[in-house]
Amino acid sequence: MFNFYRLVRCVSGRRQIFEHSIEQRLQHRWIHLSTSVDTKPADGQRNNSPHQGPLAREEVEGDYLHSAVLLRADYDLTYDKSLVKSTTVRYGTRSIVGQFACTACQPHRPKMWISGVVCAELWFSPGTSRYRTLLHSQRCKRCNRYAEPELDRDNYVHKIIRALDLWKGLRQPALSSPKNHVRTGPHDSQRCHGCLKGVCTKTSMTAQQQV
Repeated sequence: MFNFYRLVRCVSGRRQIFEHSIEQRLQHRWIHLSTSVDTKPADGQRNNSPHQGPLAREEVEGDYLHSAVLLRADYDLTYDKSLVKSTTVRYGTRSIVGQFACTACQPHRPKMWISGVVCAELWFSPGTSRYRTLLHSQRCKRCNRYAEPELDRDNYVHKIIRALDLWKGLRQPALSSPKNHVRTGPHDSQRCHGCLKGVCTKTSMTAQQQV
């Protein structure tokens, strides 16, 4: 015979088990969010906050573009991350065309902007044909965090090869370089890491005179 009261007790017991399980999951989720917001991630790690994307670097090595430079160069080149200023190493900075996409504040709707002044530092050792580039990030206007540059490869290669040709004595200095010049509006020096470091072409007179 169907026992109605036994069915009620069974359903009630399952409901209590289900509610207890949900409560435990919510408590675990709250602890996870609390620790992720208060903990600062180390360099190169992702921020665990559900509202923030990966933390961007202030400076990015240009070694990932080395293969594109080799395709355009008429001489052998070696990328060397250890190059620094010295009496045998030439140094300068260039402005590269590129764009930025900040995913720190809203990963699914990144703040994007184009810049004709992406700061790139360049080192070159003429005696050994070794070179190095260092690309600088810019801060997002929405969250004030850094975003790494995504360069126009053709513009980057053109600027780097032109500088190396000059330092190798393959061409004469020019007053300006109008080719591949892109106007993108005023440069925001307060948000450019190269400007804050004092090496961007917009802040360094030495860099502006090198073509």
